[in-house]
Amino acid sequence: MSIYRVLFAFATLLLPFGAAAELSKKFGNYEIHYNALATEDLAPDVAKAYGISRSRNAGMLTVAVLKRNADGTLQPVAAEVKATAVTLTARLTTLELKEVRESGAIYYIGEYRLSRPETLRFTLQIQPQGEPRSFNIQFQRSFD
Repeated sequence: MSIYRVLFAFATLLLPFGAAAELSKKFGNYEIHYNALATEDLAPDVAKAYGISRSRNAGMLTVAVLKRNADGTLQPVAAEVKATAVTLTARLTTLELKEVRESGAIYYIGEYRLSRPETLRFTLQIQPQGEPRSFNIQFQRSFD
């Protein structure tokens, strides 16, 4: 499967996500794509397909891990993904992430509660399968 089909499958889950653009970060041969958005931004059919309630007061984190092969192509890989979200008032939420595999894509989804307006600081710890080290990502998302 081409990387474009994998990224399309991942992006389809997120559409429409408006201003909450998908982010990515590279760690050697790995490329990690992630995003946090309000579930009200999900298309109704996408939310239904994944059993996610569309709500102004609920959010969703998505993470996908890709590995660059020797020929330069990217391939989805399984990983152990841990995530937390902290509000500016120090309320900590540990997200339970579920792995989704479909059409050759592998990604992780976790839901969280929102109290708007709110800014969340996310911390991700990702250890790709077979990789001895883990990768850490921190990012912030504001919800109005």
